[in-house]
Amino acid sequence: MEKATMSVQELSMQMGISMPKAYELVKSPGFPVIRVGTRILMRAIGVTNAVIGVEANKPDAVKHLQAIVGAATDIKVQMLKTQYPQGGEKVLVYHTLGRVIKEGGLPLDCGVVVMNCTTIANISKFIRTGMPLVEKCVTVDGSAIKEPKNVIAPIGTPVADVLAFAGGLSQTNCKVLMGGPMTGHALNSLSEPVVKTTNAIVALGGNV
Repeated sequence: MEKATMSVQELSMQMGISMPKAYELVKSPGFPVIRVGTRILMRAIGVTNAVIGVEANKPDAVKHLQAIVGAATDIKVQMLKTQYPQGGEKVLVYHTLGRVIKEGGLPLDCGVVVMNCTTIANISKFIRTGMPLVEKCVTVDGSAIKEPKNVIAPIGTPVADVLAFAGGLSQTNCKVLMGGPMTGHALNSLSEPVVKTTNAIVALGGNV
């Protein structure tokens, strides 16, 4: 069996998602939670190596990560080609480790555990402070958003309130998506709440 490895999805995003929590973690003083969280999970799930994949269009993230990892031999930072869907499990595993996940298979089938860096950071924070996940960094963007921005929204906040914080909608004939334009789903009601998987709210105007 191939050596067990943890592959970390770090800073890979789709169009319309400009700066998820992952990117802010790199630029903030609290960034070492990525390193700490990675080691906590490596010990918990029994893996000996971790690879953190970062797209090439984020050189500052690569630089910070390499500085944090330092001379460690069990955690490696790997720069990846900027392309979508680089953060997909099968694509990430292949480009970081050269292992192929068969159709219908899971990363674990080839000895890999894939973790999102934001999840790792939240686990690290919980272990250190006891505070569970209570808020999300959400990109609010799209042609029908008056003031596109990134916001920190408590989980449970109605989408309507998040849109209002971004200046509201510039037109009534638009489609609002929970998530990015590639994988998001259209909302039937703006009363739907921000949930733990929300990374973006996108409003598209015109004939969509």
